[in-house]
Amino acid sequence: MAVDGIHTKRDRETVTLKQVAERAGVGIMTVSRVINTPEAVSDKLKARVNEAVRELGYVPNRYAGSLASARTSLVTVIVPSLSGRVFGEIIKGADEILSPRGYQIMVSNTAYSLEDEELVCRRVLGWRPEGVIISGIDHTEGTRRLLLDAEIPVVEALELGGNPIDINIGLSHRDAGRAAVDHLLERGYRQLSFIGAQMQIDFRAQRRRQGFLDGLAAAGLQAVHDISFDGKVAFEAGAAAFAQLQDTGEATDAVFCVSDELAIGVLGEAQRRGLRVPQDLAIIGFNDLDVSSAVMPALTTIRSPRKQMGRLAAQALLGDGDLAKKIDVGFELIPRGST
Repeated sequence: MAVDGIHTKRDRETVTLKQVAERAGVGIMTVSRVINTPEAVSDKLKARVNEAVRELGYVPNRYAGSLASARTSLVTVIVPSLSGRVFGEIIKGADEILSPRGYQIMVSNTAYSLEDEELVCRRVLGWRPEGVIISGIDHTEGTRRLLLDAEIPVVEALELGGNPIDINIGLSHRDAGRAAVDHLLERGYRQLSFIGAQMQIDFRAQRRRQGFLDGLAAAGLQAVHDISFDGKVAFEAGAAAFAQLQDTGEATDAVFCVSDELAIGVLGEAQRRGLRVPQDLAIIGFNDLDVSSAVMPALTTIRSPRKQMGRLAAQALLGDGDLAKKIDVGFELIPRGST
């Protein structure tokens, strides 16, 4: 039983790494490094952490560490898809920071399923990763609880949200959708349409669409066509969606697509139908894939700094520098020949 003014061993064990980190104003991984590899940490940082340790009465559970090492050197990256370059660039950016520091990345795929994401979290946390980078801000309550209870640094990447689990690095996809509308209106287009895919499961795509609709509403306009389907994001899907749009007979002079793959499919179908781009039809995509600058005309698109997000996420996990808990990396609209 605890006695007022005296911390018993059991009392001290209830103090967590997270509490020490909050008291010291650093990341959880930084506290872990001070405790386990103090030679790798500056004297100033060690002093801050050790002062918090003393104030809180924290005692590391060395017995638990003897059964399962407190250091696994694993960082888990959880993504909704393993195909394409989008998520690969985030992983690459993180690895460029983590690998030289002796960390191994373990990648898990959720296939855009929140339920699968929770199962993945439950499984990978059993490997005792020292940090987690997870895509997006939409999770089940079970996933949030698992990550909070793990008491390790967590970075939600790719998108900004209002209630982050720990650290949040990303951009506003809603603002990106609105930027597409603003660009088209500035170029004189007025009959705008939207084409999206996987809209039931891709929350970032949903927000791009909402931003597109917001931009139209602000200008006193409505979408001529708003086509969303659950199929795979692919060139063929974009072509099929544009064919469906054209076959209605309702004229449109600009299309915003939720991805570059769809936009390039629209471009091909428009050219097959004898439409001139951008004179008869303007097209904007999202992601700035390599192929987007190679098609004719080159595709106007919205670029997000995916590799930079991966690097920043890794730096945040490591506690490098004085990074904020929420970082807006922004986006860039790249005007090219298609508008």
